[in-house]
Amino acid sequence: MKKIMTVLLLFAAFMLTAKEYFYVDYSCFRTADDSKTRTDIYISIPVIYLEFDNSLTSLFAISVYIYDGNKLVKEDKWKQKYIIGNESEKYSGAEIPVLSKLELPPGYYKLVVEVEDLNAGKKIDTLEVPQESKMFMVAAFSDKFSISTIQLASRIITDKPDEKSEFYRQGVVILPNPSKVFGTTRPFLYYYLELYGLNEDDEIEYTWTISSAETDEVKKGDMQLKKSPGRSLVLADRISVPVLKTGSYDLSVKITNKTSGKTIEGRNNFYMYRKLDFVKDRYRLPDDISASQRDSLELDIMKDEDVSTEFDQVYSILEKTDQNKYTGLIINGKREFLKKYWTDQEKKQENARDNFKALIIKINTEFSSKNTEGWKTDRGRIHLKLGPPNKRDIETYNNETQDHEVWSYFTGGYTFVFADPHGLDDFKLIHSDYPGEKYDPNWETKIKKSNY
Repeated sequence: MKKIMTVLLLFAAFMLTAKEYFYVDYSCFRTADDSKTRTDIYISIPVIYLEFDNSLTSLFAISVYIYDGNKLVKEDKWKQKYIIGNESEKYSGAEIPVLSKLELPPGYYKLVVEVEDLNAGKKIDTLEVPQESKMFMVAAFSDKFSISTIQLASRIITDKPDEKSEFYRQGVVILPNPSKVFGTTRPFLYYYLELYGLNEDDEIEYTWTISSAETDEVKKGDMQLKKSPGRSLVLADRISVPVLKTGSYDLSVKITNKTSGKTIEGRNNFYMYRKLDFVKDRYRLPDDISASQRDSLELDIMKDEDVSTEFDQVYSILEKTDQNKYTGLIINGKREFLKKYWTDQEKKQENARDNFKALIIKINTEFSSKNTEGWKTDRGRIHLKLGPPNKRDIETYNNETQDHEVWSYFTGGYTFVFADPHGLDDFKLIHSDYPGEKYDPNWETKIKKSNY
């Protein structure tokens, strides 16, 4: 399986969300026909990976395929729109949840999920779970005392739930969390399950336990009682989890039918990610993660002022049209922008962010003036954006002209002219034929000292 975003590869437990550009999870529920199982496949797509048109609308397509051997037994395809209010919302960290509702005979299958960005005209990514892995199993149910999948959610709405919502089920709206990551931004773990094979007025006693082999933490809930209204019963609740340290966890729910004396237990795994677990030693990160995952973790725990500085550094080398898109981002938007930016750059160049930081140090050493860091100067910005010039002509201590430099880039044939009219090592860009930069064909005349 491919790597997955950010902290997920720090944990070694299976889930279907092993993708970089979207997350997938699923749950199984009983139907009236025990030969078929209701299988809900949840998909969430981070907004940052979608292209938006001029009306700030994204159009994407979802395809879900179920195979038994080489035979396609079920497919579900649809298109969906998502609209944002302004450009900065793209960097809010939001995810778009979608749902495929299928009925399948119990058994093991091959699952394929594809997400295509129709605005960009390209496939975002594909998830494939081989049948032989037995990772995608459709559970079998009967009239015996049994339990559905424990669905983990980012929120469960019980107060006046919208019955028209695609996430409505059995009197509640369940907003899925296919990544199964909780913690800093999701401090409550919501769970939903259904019990089957009950009789009316059966007395049900249940409790939950959270445990982790990684952190040795154990958290237990209070024993609760409910009476069954009929042949089935819904249990839905939330658990406060911000005290749990970063790591992988198991949630188990133990349920006893006190009327019949039978006990069953359901389990599901989830993941905790808290920034504060990394703050004490910012650079003690696992050795077995990719550079883009490390960059993302570091950006999560960086101080706001450091994030702003790095954003400004990257912003300074963007083309003007791109700068216009990202003007006005708040600090969280800047973090998300940088995560996306460095993930993209890492595909083009290994250790892109490390190389960028090293270049910043080099440029600051060479171009800093008394009051300005090197990367903020015009020479530093161009060096940061295009690299060192192929030819650099330096003219100083000339009686006829101001101190100036002419940089030539052979690729593209671009020229940059920097002048220091006061001899204070404060060189300003006065002319370039590079698109979007200051253009002045009379620059040679203007740097003559006789003009001052």
